[in-house]
Amino acid sequence: RRIVRRVRPSDEQRLTVELEGRQGAAPVLSALEELGARVEQFQLSDVRGGRELVLTVEFPRETEATAVAGRLSQLESVTGVRWAD
Repeated sequence: RRIVRRVRPSDEQRLTVELEGRQGAAPVLSALEELGARVEQFQLSDVRGGRELVLTVEFPRETEATAVAGRLSQLESVTGVRWAD
């Protein structure tokens, strides 16, 4: 059974992306832009073993969370993606 979560239109979503080593935010921001998302704000923090990028993002209507996570997971520097509740 597959559960598909749609990103709510015109609703801000909080997304956390785990990055390998000392990688920067640019590739993630670029990928989100390709998906038509608008990043409202982001914070990049050093954590044990890498970095954590926490973003507040507005997605276009009909964007599926699985598509966003899938696209970000394709990036070489990304080690994890999760949605905040």
